[in-house]
Amino acid sequence: MPPNSSLSSKLTIKLAPVDPLDNDLLHFFHLIISTSCRKESEQFSHPFFASSIKPMVSMELITQQLLLRPFQKADVEPLFQIQRDQEAMQFTFNVQNMEESEHYLTTHAEQRDIVGFAPWTVCLKEDKTVIGWGGLMEDPFDPGYGPEVAYFFNKGYWGKGLGTELVKASIDYGFRQLKLDVIGAFARPENQASIRVLEKCGFSYKSYNTIIERNYYQITSDTIRPN
Repeated sequence: MPPNSSLSSKLTIKLAPVDPLDNDLLHFFHLIISTSCRKESEQFSHPFFASSIKPMVSMELITQQLLLRPFQKADVEPLFQIQRDQEAMQFTFNVQNMEESEHYLTTHAEQRDIVGFAPWTVCLKEDKTVIGWGGLMEDPFDPGYGPEVAYFFNKGYWGKGLGTELVKASIDYGFRQLKLDVIGAFARPENQASIRVLEKCGFSYKSYNTIIERNYYQITSDTIRPN
């Protein structure tokens, strides 16, 4: 996940390369999820997700350091300040004005009523400060790739392990709550920070996609969910 990086609209790229959020964590991280969704509601647990993720009735998730909640209109201003940062968004789509940011964010948020999930506004758990945006989504601007995950953080919060927490929470939510079978991720070969995060989270390299010029990585539900 790049520094302040904002989720790259796949209008420009499939996965925005990233600079580290942790030491070997990316500024920005954009995951493409290819999946098959089932609606049954089984539950499972696994040490991989031992970060105290707690699903809440309001569609919120809590991790060790983060509160992940549905996007609200009041979030536009702080998120726009991240999205407009060209350094943070150097590998992906960055907005030119607040109207463009609002359109981008609200269009994604509307997907919750269409597909059942949308990116969260990322807040600090302790004081609810808005510090980023991301999570599972189906990109309304570049449809056809299925569920995916993306995120960006205010660069004042890089290096604290927040990217890893969000990615793990997204994978957990996708497999446990949404019953996805396969989660894939695309990363440019030169985006070593993103690749390290993917490998750290259990993804394996599968192939190189020549159309979008990205490596394809994959993790399956069988990797973490008992049969």
